[in-house]
Amino acid sequence: MTDIETLLSRENLKTLKNRINEIIAKRNWFWIDDVDDVIQNTVLIFIDAFNRGAFTFQGEDKLIGFLIKTAIFNMKASQK
Repeated sequence: MTDIETLLSRENLKTLKNRINEIIAKRNWFWIDDVDDVIQNTVLIFIDAFNRGAFTFQGEDKLIGFLIKTAIFNMKASQK
């Protein structure tokens, strides 16, 4: 079993941050002014999902996809 610290490696968080910045620029989501806050909320949701067994590690691509989708959902929710 993979642990949370391994899944949330510095490299994976850097990839997430880069993708969030790309999404913000591409979609002109100007109201997102704190990417670190988005990442923190995404990590909290991921840890909860992992602990509940709602996330099963199936590879790096699936992990990054899950994190990005979670971040997008949170950014959209913050618009309201």
